[in-house]
Amino acid sequence: DPLTTPDFNDQVEKEVIKGNDKLTDDQKQKIKDNIKKANPEMELTDGDITVDDDGTTTVNTKDGSKKTLTPDQTIKRYDLGDPLTTPDFNDQVEKEVIKGNDKLTDDQKQKIKDNIKKANPGMELTDGDITVDDDGTTTVNTKDGSKKTLTPDQTIKRYDLGDPLFDPEFNDQIDKEVVKGDGDLTNNQKQAVKDNIKKANPKLNLSDDQITVDKDGKATVKLDGNVTKTLTPDQTIKRYEKGEPLENTGDADNFNKNIDKVPVEGQDKLTDKQKEEVKDSIKKANQNSPIKDIDVKDDGRTIVTFDDGTQVELTPEETIKRFEKGEPLTSPEFNSNIDKVLVKGEGKLTDDQKQAVRENIKKANPDLNLIDDKITVGDDGKATVDLGGNVIKNLIPDQTIKRYDVGDPLISPEFNDNIDKVPVKDGDKLTDDQKQKVKDNIKKANPKLELTDDDITVDDDGTTTVNTKDGSKKTLTPDQTTNRYNLVDPLINTGNADSFIKNIDKVPIEGQRDLTEQEKERIKQNIKDANPNSPIKNIDVKDDGRTIVTLDDGTQIELTPDQTVNRYEKGEPLENTGDADNFNKNIDKVPVEGQDKLTDKQKEEVKENIKKANQNSPIKDIDVKDDGRTIVTFDDGTQTELTPDQTVNRYEKGEPLENTGDADSFNKNIDKVPVEGQDKLTDKQKDEVKENIKRANQNSPIKDIDVKDDGRTIVTFDDGTQTELTPDQTVNRYEKGEPLTTPDFNDQVEKEVIKGNDKLTDDQKQKIKDNIKKANPGMELTDGDIIVDDDGTTTVNTKDGSKKTLTPDQTIKRYDLSDPLFYDDTAKDRSANDDKNSDRENNSNTDNDSSKDSNSDKANNSDNHEDQSNNKNAQSINGVKDERDATISSKNDMNVKTNNKQSLLPQTGNQTSSLQTLGLAVLSLLTLSFFKKKKQD
Repeated sequence: DPLTTPDFNDQVEKEVIKGNDKLTDDQKQKIKDNIKKANPEMELTDGDITVDDDGTTTVNTKDGSKKTLTPDQTIKRYDLGDPLTTPDFNDQVEKEVIKGNDKLTDDQKQKIKDNIKKANPGMELTDGDITVDDDGTTTVNTKDGSKKTLTPDQTIKRYDLGDPLFDPEFNDQIDKEVVKGDGDLTNNQKQAVKDNIKKANPKLNLSDDQITVDKDGKATVKLDGNVTKTLTPDQTIKRYEKGEPLENTGDADNFNKNIDKVPVEGQDKLTDKQKEEVKDSIKKANQNSPIKDIDVKDDGRTIVTFDDGTQVELTPEETIKRFEKGEPLTSPEFNSNIDKVLVKGEGKLTDDQKQAVRENIKKANPDLNLIDDKITVGDDGKATVDLGGNVIKNLIPDQTIKRYDVGDPLISPEFNDNIDKVPVKDGDKLTDDQKQKVKDNIKKANPKLELTDDDITVDDDGTTTVNTKDGSKKTLTPDQTTNRYNLVDPLINTGNADSFIKNIDKVPIEGQRDLTEQEKERIKQNIKDANPNSPIKNIDVKDDGRTIVTLDDGTQIELTPDQTVNRYEKGEPLENTGDADNFNKNIDKVPVEGQDKLTDKQKEEVKENIKKANQNSPIKDIDVKDDGRTIVTFDDGTQTELTPDQTVNRYEKGEPLENTGDADSFNKNIDKVPVEGQDKLTDKQKDEVKENIKRANQNSPIKDIDVKDDGRTIVTFDDGTQTELTPDQTVNRYEKGEPLTTPDFNDQVEKEVIKGNDKLTDDQKQKIKDNIKKANPGMELTDGDIIVDDDGTTTVNTKDGSKKTLTPDQTIKRYDLSDPLFYDDTAKDRSANDDKNSDRENNSNTDNDSSKDSNSDKANNSDNHEDQSNNKNAQSINGVKDERDATISSKNDMNVKTNNKQSLLPQTGNQTSSLQTLGLAVLSLLTLSFFKKKKQD
């Protein structure tokens, strides 16, 4: 029997024919040439091809098969002057915004022309090629004589002032319904168009009643605010004719024909199960293709139809593999994606390495129950697996082993780079302790690799190189080993876990049994649903419901069984407190003008919003009252109630309202302003509320903030939407004596200077306490109220029960001897340094011992003679001032001399030594002054 050879290519070049005349002999010959050109391996001759006068062509191949091509496949007819759409024209132009329904002005028409030229730069259009009518209808005449018409909906966007509730971002890029021929659309096809429009515009909550689809595919959408949107048939449907080339163009272009073949014994017709396997193979190989239908014939030939109406054909050789009993074939269940064994150099595999290959094959195919005797591994790594039933699987060396030479960097297949991160202050080099923590984290994450500290090298920026026992090398970037933070961040940044939502839907579990795999998957899905924007890397659900969530930055969050599952016993209402337990009350609110009763339409909108927010809830009935109060009844008889504030948003004419918009992303979790008693807020307190809102919403386009006397606050955004904060969200009222975070605490304390990175001494901790008490004299703090940690972190417990934590950066300032001694900190520091330099220079020509004795005498005399001490102190202060003044001029002279010396001699280490001596002198003078002052007090 003649049949269509699977190798014939019917995608031939089309011959262009003017008018409807019969084809000439020359035109018929060109068609023959085109067919032979498209099928060079078939060795066709002109005698094998018959071309009729209308272009219908019959091809008789060498194997006796016959192929018929329709005129649409061989020729393309046209008439002179026929407008046709050039395939290169882009009609997705920017729309000009037009107020009201007036005729377009010349300027507006020019902007439309500019938009069209901008969208089609390669077409070299001029203003003369484009005609814009008063309503926005536009005709474009291209250089090749084709004509394109754009509707007003494609060129302009009209609006009226006060059009509320209308989302101007209507999406007209909808899926097109495939319609065969030129007939009227069926009711099913019209409904499909409606569904496509609703699918493309989920936020508009469109109903079928708002969409009218004509028999030709034209669709009219009535939006709120008397706004109408019209879609042309070209935007809603795609027509095709029988006989159009199967591999038209379009979605079929990216189709992957390289699919897994289904084994079929003998020459029998495919069973329904085998046809399903073919379909599954096609879908698996084309997961992102918009496949609408797959038709598998009895012999394995398959037609795949896509959403845009294009098709592709697969031959039996591409979909199935026929075999006879006793023939070896590839088992469709065998997994050849196995772990590779590392082999050093090019030598033969050892017995241990061959055994490792066997183990990897068995590990990758646990369901096949393979034994070592059924797996043969060659010296080069080639493996043969006897699957039974004369089925053999061969693996090449590249699939079983990975060769390397010593020094070759390669990645150990077992290395786990998902390690805990070490917090490091932004910009700092890692300390030795931090580098050691990185090493410990790597060893902890890879216990089987038996790594030592010597195997791991950590650079100053956190880049880490790991050399494993098998000679492989792994490099981790700083982002994988450290978590950098700024001073404004918490000292240990918890990372992506900060924004993780633990309040997920719970999975009902009967009794105290272990969770099934299906129940674990439901928990995973519930976590993902509650955290759509979280960068989740892995979710590990334990048998009892305990769940570990790992995020992309390596941080983790743990959920207890009580947070993931809801256990119940038989006889209890389903899910204990009922289906209402998992109900989501955070629904979109329906805007309602004034205080009128809700209309039936508004009640329906409330119902739709509830269903949309609770798609998986078994809702039986929704009763919306006239004021918006709503009772939801579930399948198990339980109920939940929503207040009017939860379902509707009442507004007065002229008020912007929260339909959608900028208010959506507003963060209400702001710092609260403490307010004593029940008084009205002062202007200062209102300003503090405003500042707190702005600080918590730095990226929000806030236009205005209106703070009421009681703390209630209305925030208006640039797009006119609003959000309201209750007094409980903005202020913290308290009575005198109540514990709260005191607003009067001053954390701008004097910093204690600490040398190096050592732990703080008791004396240094005491000085920090003194600095805090000094900065907060009115708070009557005692040493017992202040706790100073070894690193300078300080906790202050005030009399009213509030607590304040100061970071090390707020209490201390660390330095090394090579650092400058903070000349730029305060005028006090500069003055002190000048005094110390003056003392040092004036004393350089005197005997150090006599200086010490003199200081000692002064200290002793001050104990016994306060008056004399006071006089001496006054003289000392005046003397130091005089000496400092005198020293300034002498220092200038010394600077000149020093500069001259440096121009002649290389710099030595004396400068560092001088700084050390200077530092000791500074500290000595400060200590002496401190004790004298304390004694006087």
